[in-house]
Amino acid sequence: MTSFKPVHLDAPLPRTLRQTWLRHFNLCPRSAFLASKYADSMTTAAMARGTAVHEIFARSTAHALSTQEAVIPPDVVKTVVDEVLAEQSVPFEEHDGIREMAWRWATEFAMDPDSVVAVETLFQLEVGDWTVRARVDFAELLEDGKALLIRDYKTSRAAPPFDEVARKVNGRLVAKNFQLVLYALLVAFGVPVRETSDGGEEPEPFGVAPQARDFHMEFVYPGLENAEGKMVTRPVELDMLELAEYRSSLEGLIARVEKSERSGDWPAVVSDAACGECPAPGECPIPQEVRNWRGRINTMEQAGEAAMALDRQKAELRAAQTELRNFAKANGSIRSGGKVWELVYSEHEEVADKEAFFAAVDRGERVDRSEFMRTKGRTDFRARDLTVEEQGDE
Repeated sequence: MTSFKPVHLDAPLPRTLRQTWLRHFNLCPRSAFLASKYADSMTTAAMARGTAVHEIFARSTAHALSTQEAVIPPDVVKTVVDEVLAEQSVPFEEHDGIREMAWRWATEFAMDPDSVVAVETLFQLEVGDWTVRARVDFAELLEDGKALLIRDYKTSRAAPPFDEVARKVNGRLVAKNFQLVLYALLVAFGVPVRETSDGGEEPEPFGVAPQARDFHMEFVYPGLENAEGKMVTRPVELDMLELAEYRSSLEGLIARVEKSERSGDWPAVVSDAACGECPAPGECPIPQEVRNWRGRINTMEQAGEAAMALDRQKAELRAAQTELRNFAKANGSIRSGGKVWELVYSEHEEVADKEAFFAAVDRGERVDRSEFMRTKGRTDFRARDLTVEEQGDE
């Protein structure tokens, strides 16, 4: 039991849990509690952008499937973009970025129409008395059904580093991101849910990937370009044994959900990921100072004020660093607080004429280093810890 005061929801949790809610719980149980408390109470420009992009990709993919085409002409996608933007409430400022994402995606997307098993498809998996659900953006069988590819489209302006979504094992990028792992569990062990003619839902009797043993998942960022001008991706993988172990992890997570609902113990956990997604950071039982002010910026106005303050602080820090550097230049290194601030000179080599250098390499010529390289020196103002000997001199 934590030291936080127990809190309880006004009504029992629904026994059908969505991926988004479970992701909250996985990161910070208290944020999941707040998500239930304020369910469907807010939207943002980023959420509207994401909804529109997912609808554009789904309609465009459905069109290609209906004609059994492996690719989707960008001009067709452009028409779909105009349709969706005319239907949905998306801020005008987002339209240009959405068109750019759609065009880049259309120029790169390809599939085998006969192997596609999910396009914005709802899947569910029974875990004890609970049902876990998530909507999968795109899934396709590979290698005659022995492997499965799952894509999740992200409209974020930044992509996470690989170590946030995977761990490296024997040269493989093994998935550890909760969302991607859960999608793989749902498609591998769960069943799709279809909408009935009367507006209801009905689970299908069978799964879509009964023979799959290798699972490839990736986040796709159509709004970002890599060095080759392609969409940025974060591909990861799992084999059946690894996925089965994650199924046990999911069962354990659901057991903790039951315990939190019963006891009212919804622990608050501080992290950039959890605090960045919390639906009501103002109600976090951990003070902002202890959270290092995570969750303080929640509106565009607050973001603008913080950005201006940061700009002022950076200017002040640059001015202070310049003064300290000049002082050290005139008076020697500065010792304070167990550290030494000093001027450090270093040299490095660089290619003086890169164009000529690479042209010579491409021609297969023997390169004379002295012809293309030059030595440059620089003096940096750096801080380091005092050595043991220097501490003794203090």
